[in-house]
Amino acid sequence: MNHVGSFCVNHNNMAETVLDPNLISWKYYGPSPGYIWTAPDAIQNICDPQVSATGALECVGKEWVANVDVQRHGTDILTDITNCKLSQVSWVIPDGAWSDHAGPTDQYGPSWVAAVINAIGNNPTCAAGTPDSGQTFWDNTAIVITWDDWGGWSDNQPANVLGGLPCVHTTPPTPCPGDYQYGFRVPLLVVSAFTPKGFIDNTPHDFGSILRMIEGIHKLKEGTMGNADVRSSTDLSEFFTLTVPRKYRTVVAVENANFFLTYKGPVAAPDND
Repeated sequence: MNHVGSFCVNHNNMAETVLDPNLISWKYYGPSPGYIWTAPDAIQNICDPQVSATGALECVGKEWVANVDVQRHGTDILTDITNCKLSQVSWVIPDGAWSDHAGPTDQYGPSWVAAVINAIGNNPTCAAGTPDSGQTFWDNTAIVITWDDWGGWSDNQPANVLGGLPCVHTTPPTPCPGDYQYGFRVPLLVVSAFTPKGFIDNTPHDFGSILRMIEGIHKLKEGTMGNADVRSSTDLSEFFTLTVPRKYRTVVAVENANFFLTYKGPVAAPDND
């Protein structure tokens, strides 16, 4: 059952505004519908909510059915990689049991990330007849890892206040200093065959930088979405400087992919705040 919660107003999003018009395949993996962490069920055009026989709202939209995977705690990303069915752009959201939040399950967060990275890094060349025939994921995949908040720990750097920017939801645009602001810093990790080992970049980035990276990789005008990708001024290109791909080295973790694929616990939201 794809029960859903409250809906945001329809607005430009990467899937509908950038990927679909350019025939770029995408998939969103999450633990379950109905959580605020499952972004597509808050976008009406993707979800297309309908009232079920039980009176509950359910997502039944064409894009939801084709591109949103909220089955088996979101672990289908692992089987899709193994079966050479990886989309060109994928979002991967953790189950609460391995969301990396401080607490009794925080030990599984790094293992979950390692499982996804190892699946890509160790996947052999995809066989003929598979959706990604001839592809070696490690040689053509950029993995960007980040967090939705700073984890409740301290930050010794004050946030950069962006003042005087136009509100994105007003017509005509009006000054809206609180519309898009930086807060505490969060980690950003880039993993790829073309990123130098141990590379550290001190350029200020934000979530819009990731969107611009997606646009740049697919040779699209950066800022096409007209939202966070416009506010950002970077596209993470400085992370990809090698011309010869590095060989993959397996990430050692407490648990491997099988732990997540066979997990029998209840589905949990990544955050309970």
